[in-house]
Amino acid sequence: MNENLRYFLKHNLSRWYVILLIVLMISLLSGCFEKGTVQRTNQIPSDGGISHKVFKNIKATKDIGIFNGNSNGITYQWMFLGSGIDKPKDENLLVTFSNAKTTEIKKQLGTEYVQEFSFSSNGVVSGKPSLSIYLNTPWNANSAEVYQYDEADGTAKLVSEATLENSPNGTITFIPKKYKGLFYIVGVSKKNSVEATNNQTATNNEAASTAESSQENQASSAKQDDYLSKEKKPAEKAKENGSKSSTSNSNQQDKYLTNPIPEGKPKPTEPENTTVNKGKKYTATLSIRSDTILKNMDKFNKDKLSVLPKDGVIMKTRRVQFYEGESVFDVLKRETMASKIHMEMEFYPIYNSAYIEGINNIYEFDCGELSGWMYKVNGWFPNYGSSRYKLKNGDVIEWVYTCDLGRDVGGYVEGVKNQ
Repeated sequence: MNENLRYFLKHNLSRWYVILLIVLMISLLSGCFEKGTVQRTNQIPSDGGISHKVFKNIKATKDIGIFNGNSNGITYQWMFLGSGIDKPKDENLLVTFSNAKTTEIKKQLGTEYVQEFSFSSNGVVSGKPSLSIYLNTPWNANSAEVYQYDEADGTAKLVSEATLENSPNGTITFIPKKYKGLFYIVGVSKKNSVEATNNQTATNNEAASTAESSQENQASSAKQDDYLSKEKKPAEKAKENGSKSSTSNSNQQDKYLTNPIPEGKPKPTEPENTTVNKGKKYTATLSIRSDTILKNMDKFNKDKLSVLPKDGVIMKTRRVQFYEGESVFDVLKRETMASKIHMEMEFYPIYNSAYIEGINNIYEFDCGELSGWMYKVNGWFPNYGSSRYKLKNGDVIEWVYTCDLGRDVGGYVEGVKNQ
């Protein structure tokens, strides 16, 4: 310690003042370390209360917020997107599982797969978060639906659809629309769902109509990357393709419907299991191109001519910094914001990943029905979303726009080809 400082402490400060100073120094040092690490996963307290300050931080950083809870042996998880939070406020995220009217609902809906639950929130939870509920056993069902109990007539009414994954146990994911009253997750099987049967038949007929449509459906189910068709939402695709997934891919795909990763390629890392360490910085290269559109101007949306660069290059190859634990999506989000380049995304819980809808105001389908954004790292087009790709030092990231389902950029997939 500096002699002058030692003398000052000895002769001019009281003993308690010294203790206070030391405490403050420790607090400041602790704060520095905390700022260096970003933890996306949080445990829900017993009262369910999460402060508005937490959501304010998620909104400010436009990050992902994960909140885990447990009730009566059933675990559940909320996922918030910072970009979706409008006005941060105190929230109650407690979910309670019970069986008060389960037997009654099973008889009403003609299914043995029913789980009753309720929310502790006094109103709608802001930010439209997704809720995943992890059951203790798998359900012999093709999909799931969410019902609300109507006290007036004693019946359960459909609120929304949900996705169901049975690997190894049942996992239901949905975006809550209502929060007051009793709710039920209901397993829907072919035996008791005419709609599911009709959807499957329609899908099969459509797939068999032409060779092109067959290839498109196959590619859409095989590539869980950032080129997913918006003609059908992922939840609807999973429902329609239930039998195909359960027969040929159920033993190969992971819980987020990702096909096997080619040998030697990095496996996906889930956002909720990621810790970003801002104390460690690395570098990568990033580029964004839409030059394939120049060869397909007859298909391109004429209203978008003003946003299409003359050479098709939105961002020239540049060296960028990233922190340990960050994903391809994290880098894209930060660099487009820094360069004031428009970027729009949507998060799909069924794939546990972000999906890039548009960059520089050029969206999917702007250059035909097979057009959209894809990404590759070190020359490989991953078969999972960009927010699940954990970067390493020196990676080369390329975002490219395809006008032909990836064929024109070297990323077309048939089965597991080129994955």
